[in-house]
Amino acid sequence: MAFWGRNFIFDDIPSEEYSMIISSDDGEEGSSPATSGVEIITEEIFRRTRPYLYGVKQTPVLEIPVKIITTEYELTQEDSSLVQQWLFGQQNYKVLRIIQEDMEDYYFKCFLTEPTIIRVGNIIRGFTATIKCDSPFAWGNTETYNYVFDAFPQNYQITLLNNSQDRFYTFPTVIFTLDGAGDHPSDVVFSITNLDDNNRTMAFTNLSTDEVLTINCDLEIVTSSYGFKRISSMVSPIRFFRLVNGVNRILVSGRITALTFTTTPAKRIT
Repeated sequence: MAFWGRNFIFDDIPSEEYSMIISSDDGEEGSSPATSGVEIITEEIFRRTRPYLYGVKQTPVLEIPVKIITTEYELTQEDSSLVQQWLFGQQNYKVLRIIQEDMEDYYFKCFLTEPTIIRVGNIIRGFTATIKCDSPFAWGNTETYNYVFDAFPQNYQITLLNNSQDRFYTFPTVIFTLDGAGDHPSDVVFSITNLDDNNRTMAFTNLSTDEVLTINCDLEIVTSSYGFKRISSMVSPIRFFRLVNGVNRILVSGRITALTFTTTPAKRIT
């Protein structure tokens, strides 16, 4: 992908604060690798002309060489140290946004690696580095879908459009609030079925009234507002909810009053 001389925001700090701009090193005329390719996992067997296909792996992670230079005449030694402290040596992925019209809805989760200093004579003008992302994709803005129920939903159908450009499944975060009534814990149940994912169902039973459950379906973490460990409340076979690309028809049932889906769509950047 290519961008030239743009302001940017890294770790919630705008580049104007340090009088720096960013440009990609692959913006010259010619070809450059496309993003989000796959590695094909196969096995060849003796006397079989076609190998077995086990699947594919999204690879490699997105890497973009960049230059980050000052808009002033030079960077002093003190300013250079402050910029390096801001940009390099981070301990976790940070959010990078390029302030460019066609990129306003995208961001990268990344490290800035392999920094080198750009000098003209003895003057420090900036740095070269590599944006190393957490995946083969950039990310779109988080999408949240909220539903409130006056009566307990029974096979209530929801239609969600999954805009992710990752051909694999998208695993959202699902939050639901349980009703405050119920004579017995087994009365308080919840199930969700994706008709477009071969009727795959995620279901819970033996929950508590007024409980709020947050299910991170990507990391397979279930969090209860009461602090209970709720993996044991999942109905066997244990399956975490996921979305297919495109349209998803979803059936919801249970003693719930509210339901929320949160996703962050993967985006191809060229």
